[in-house]
This record gives sequence, C-alpha cells and structure tokens, in this order.
Amino acid sequence: MKPVASLVSELGARVLAPGVDRFFSFSQLRLQLELGDSLGPTAIFWAGWWNTLRISSLALLLSTLIGQIRALARRSGS
Repeated sequence: MKPVASLVSELGARVLAPGVDRFFSFSQLRLQLELGDSLGPTAIFWAGWWNTLRISSLALLLSTLIGQIRALARRSGS
C-alpha cells in the first residue's frame, strides 16, 4: 500500500499538472469572436422548442378528451 504523500503527488502529476498546462495554453490564445451571425440559429431553436411544447400540449388535451368520450361511451353501454 502506498503512503498518502505518494498518492497525493501522483494525483497532482496526473490531474492537476495537465489541467494547469491546458489552462495556461488556452489563456494565451487571442480570439476575436464575432457572434452576430451565430445568434440566428439560437432563435430558430427556441421557436422550434416553443412549437414542440404547443403541439405536445394539444396532443395531450385531445387524447384526454377522446379517452374521456370513449370511457363514457363504454360505461353508458353504447
């Protein structure tokens, strides 16, 4: 069994060191982001999500209504 100090140093070597290295590398990048054109798909996504919710709600309402009518018809003996 390894001593605790050895496990801590191994954890640092395997996890922390590569993370610090990547953080330093990416922090040195100079990126110029122009997000004006990329916001259009976001609006389309939310519009589609809203339509999905409306269609699902309508389907739930109609299926409940049809199920209630069928249950009442079965119960009345028709």
